[in-house]
Amino acid sequence: MRSVSDREDWPAALRAAFEILLRRPLDAYDPEATYALYHWDDILNDEFFEAGHTMEELHAPESRHGSPVADTGEPELDPDRWAFDLGRSVFEVDDWELPVREQLHRVRLPAKGSVAVLGGEFGRVLVQRDVSFAEVSDELTTVLLRVVTDGSLFDAMRAATWTMSAPEGLVPFREGAEVDERWRTALDPIEPPALRQHMRMLCLTAHWARSDGAHYIGRRCPDMLDTLAKLPGHAVVAGWEFGEGQAASAIVQMTAPRTD
Repeated sequence: MRSVSDREDWPAALRAAFEILLRRPLDAYDPEATYALYHWDDILNDEFFEAGHTMEELHAPESRHGSPVADTGEPELDPDRWAFDLGRSVFEVDDWELPVREQLHRVRLPAKGSVAVLGGEFGRVLVQRDVSFAEVSDELTTVLLRVVTDGSLFDAMRAATWTMSAPEGLVPFREGAEVDERWRTALDPIEPPALRQHMRMLCLTAHWARSDGAHYIGRRCPDMLDTLAKLPGHAVVAGWEFGEGQAASAIVQMTAPRTD
C-alpha cells in the first residue's frame, strides 16, 4: 500500500485493515444485507433509566447518519464517541417482574430463551400502559445499544474500531501491552503505523483487555449479546470483549428473509 499522505487515502487504508481483521474481502459479504453494531456496557446499562432518556427517543425516526455523526475525534476507545439509535436498540426484559409482561410478549422478537423487544415497541408499550422509566430498572432490563451507522459493513467496522474520524482519534499502543498471538504478525501489513498501533489495541489478549483496549474474538458472539445471534437472519461478523466481562460489542449481519 502506498503511504497514507492525506485524508483521501484513509478509506482505502481502513478497508485494508478491516479485511485483515475479517480475514476476507469486504466485497465477499452480502451487499444487500444490513450491518449493525451493537454494544452492551454494564455502566451504560445500569445508568440507562437514570440518564434522562425520554420516550420520544425510543420513537425517533430511523437514523440515516453515518458513524462520524457524534464522534469527538478524541484518541480513546469510548462509547461517548458514538450516537445511539434507541428505537432499534434491543431491550431484554425480565418480564416476571415488569408490570407490562403480557404486552411485551405480544411484540417480542423471535429469540429463543429471551423476552427481547425493539426500543420503539418497548416505548410504545410503556406509554400505552402508563408505565414510567422509573418503574423499569437495570435489574429488570438489559439494553443492547445499537450504534448509529449507515447500514454498511464498512461503516459498522469504522464505528466498532473507533476509526470514524481517522487520522484523528487513533489510540497509541500502550507500552507493555500484549497482543493476542493470532494477531501479533497478522496486523503487520496495516499502514500507516498509527493505524496499525490503534488496531493492535483492539486485539489484545483477554488478560490485557481486562484493563485497557479490547480482546477481538472474531465471528464469535460475546455472551452478553447472544440474543442477537439467536434472531432469524442474524449472523455475527465480528465481536470484541472489554474488561472482565464489563462490556462487549458485536457487528451483526441482518439478512431479510426471502418472500418468494
